[in-house]
Amino acid sequence: MSEQPHTPPRWAKRLLRWFCAPHLLDDLEDDLNELFQQRVATVGLNRARWCYVRDVLRACWEIEKNW
Repeated sequence: MSEQPHTPPRWAKRLLRWFCAPHLLDDLEDDLNELFQQRVATVGLNRARWCYVRDVLRACWEIEKNW
């Protein structure tokens, strides 16, 4: 059985891409992905995915609030 790569939830990435301005997206995605990989190493895959979703929702909230 092959091991799947550690990736954040796809639906959360799509939500971020939909909400975020294009000029901010690359940096924000890179930062969130780096944080996700660090969390996978420290707290495990499932917890890292939950934290990624939380971080995306917070980012979307801030974007909406400051719009």
